[in-house]
Amino acid sequence: MAIFGGKKNDNDNESVDQELDLDALIEQAIEETDAEQEALKEEKRKAHEEMLIKQREEAVAQEKARADALKANGGRRFYLIAESSEVGEDSITTTGDLYGEMHKGDKVFVYRPGGSIIMSEVMDIKSADDSQKADDGEVNGAKNAKVSVTMKFKFKNVGVVAEKLIPKFTVISGIKPMNNPKGPIENPALLGVSLKYTDNADNKEYLQILMGHMTLSRFIIPAHVGEEGPDGKKKLQIIAINKKDGDGRMLPIFTDPAALSAWKELMQNEQKPTAVVVTFPEAVNMSKQDGVDLILNPYGPVAIQFPAGIIDTISKSKGYIDRFGEDGKKKPSYSKEMIKDANRIMVGEPPAIAEVKAVREAIKEYAATVSDITSVGLLAKKNSGEEPGYLVIVDCPKGVEREIFKDIYAAMKPLLNKFKKVEFSRYAETMFADDYFSLHPLDYVKNPNI
Repeated sequence: MAIFGGKKNDNDNESVDQELDLDALIEQAIEETDAEQEALKEEKRKAHEEMLIKQREEAVAQEKARADALKANGGRRFYLIAESSEVGEDSITTTGDLYGEMHKGDKVFVYRPGGSIIMSEVMDIKSADDSQKADDGEVNGAKNAKVSVTMKFKFKNVGVVAEKLIPKFTVISGIKPMNNPKGPIENPALLGVSLKYTDNADNKEYLQILMGHMTLSRFIIPAHVGEEGPDGKKKLQIIAINKKDGDGRMLPIFTDPAALSAWKELMQNEQKPTAVVVTFPEAVNMSKQDGVDLILNPYGPVAIQFPAGIIDTISKSKGYIDRFGEDGKKKPSYSKEMIKDANRIMVGEPPAIAEVKAVREAIKEYAATVSDITSVGLLAKKNSGEEPGYLVIVDCPKGVEREIFKDIYAAMKPLLNKFKKVEFSRYAETMFADDYFSLHPLDYVKNPNI
């Protein structure tokens, strides 16, 4: 912007000239100011357009993720809750209660207590209870029955002792793991275990497994958007439920959209709620702050109430603090490493096992929803004297990598059995990346047309 000014001369002609010049300078300054404002407006307009494009891309990717999830196993949702298992040579047969409809040939995910997940395929389904026909009306499968299901397993690749692969209360479902932090909310392990609550409410082993899945879950909470606060941000009004005896309130948390939709009185109201996604520590903090109970899926399929006192006790336990920190915001346990010298480490293709395949799919599914990611590659990495692990190389702008690394780690973590260690590096900071990926394909490359 121009700076203008000057003193008046005693000579009249010079005075007129200076006044004319002054007017011109003022006009010029105004024009420059207008130009600067226009430039700022243009910058804001472009930034807004870029934000809308980014939001549109992420919405499209999320919708694709939802559609892909519905396509799996014909869109059927089923949960087999294990009671016992018998190990075969390259298979394992699990007996338990089946909720929903399962078919031979279905791709399934085995959600073990503790959070690890293993993929398999259904080879056979038989009735385990003479009072219920597993094949009633279902030539290739079973529906809502006690069954024995045989699944494929190559035990040397799963990183778990065969006899302990599927302990009691393991959940076997066709629903994919919720690997993508930006994708649709699903909690098949928690929902499946919750179906056995009525019969096991006093079973200590069962309750430990239930709470273990709770801590690993993300939930949907309904809320209304309120008025703007002093900071200019609109406030969310969380919707609570009154207890039946009228003594206090409960914060409802839902495992998935179907469980939320069962709250028909709320969902059919003209003022539809906003869905807020929270982690377990965030739900715990809400419960402690407002002194309210938590209630899981209050409108079914099975409602489970967690009194505020129990939630407070859990949050103060050593196990909870070790995992989440005293404020529920512990830093992630992965490590970021900028690879400077490839000669000091050994890198290469990860082994062709089911775990690696699942990890690759989880990474690709997440990367497709993040416009800042140009490409991702998964490698095996080993430092001298250490156990091997994964190295994930991400091509993304500097400054956003921390959040991206955290989300990718969250997507990988439930699938880690054989290899537990995960390290990350930005592509631009990895000296050998060009050479390595000239010989090995990247796991994800952003579509240039998106």
